[in-house]
This record gives sequence, structure tokens and C-alpha cells, in this order.
Amino acid sequence: MMDEGVKEMMNILNRILVSPNIKGFTFTTVITVGDCALSSYVLKALWKELGKKNIPCVRPQLSEISDLLGAVLFGHTEDITT
Repeated sequence: MMDEGVKEMMNILNRILVSPNIKGFTFTTVITVGDCALSSYVLKALWKELGKKNIPCVRPQLSEISDLLGAVLFGHTEDITT
């Protein structure tokens, strides 16, 4: 079951990385947040996939609440996220 979820995450990630909507944009780092970021299985899969593309993947110390903090701090500042 976990394999299916991780495979789908990798498929979505790869579709984003090759999307024409982000052509010319350089990914310097991927930050993992939320409950999935607590899983060493998920992180290892991300590190493996992103490592092939020389994109580091980092996890904040409080990854389970980092998405909430980001939403509170930046949720109403559209120019940061668009």
C-alpha cells in the first residue's frame, strides 16, 4: 500500500518537473512538510528520485506543523506563491 502512494508521489513530482508551465524555472531545493515527511520510507524515495536530478530534499525539524505555519505566515501573500 505504501509503495503505491510513494509511486504516485514520484509520478506527480516528475510530471511537475517536466511541465511546460514551469519551463525556465530552476528547482534548487524541495522542502518536505506534513505527516508524509515524517516517514523515512517516503524521504528515502524522494532523496533517491531527486538525487538523480541534483535537487536536494530537506525536512524541517517540525515538518508535521511546517505546512500549517507556512499557511499562517504566507497564505494571504499571493505574490510569494505564484
